[in-house]
Amino acid sequence: MLTKYNKLNLKLYIFSFTCRYLLKYIIQKGGAMATFDGALIKEQGVTFAIVVVKPSVLNSSSKIKEARESFGRFFPNVPIVLMAQNSNGIPRYQGRTDIVKFLANVHPSRIPWKRYTY
Repeated sequence: MLTKYNKLNLKLYIFSFTCRYLLKYIIQKGGAMATFDGALIKEQGVTFAIVVVKPSVLNSSSKIKEARESFGRFFPNVPIVLMAQNSNGIPRYQGRTDIVKFLANVHPSRIPWKRYTY
């Protein structure tokens, strides 16, 4: 006969087993889903993408290259501008000069941001 204590232990064991199984499944399938914020914009006949990155990315040419290659899968054949914000929310752009100059005059709230999942 199962006591309350034994029933509780059994429930905890089943819950623990289920969590371990789900975690193993997620890891086998490539991990949990990740997201990033970006925008695909067509302005003055030019289509380009903006992707939000951490400020540290813009401080390293190898990280910039890696980010461009990664996000290129989501935005093929268009220039990609990387954008990071400082602690005051001021954006810093890195990418094609003409697009960066254009974005310098656009408030980030006017950009049609979208959350992408991969």
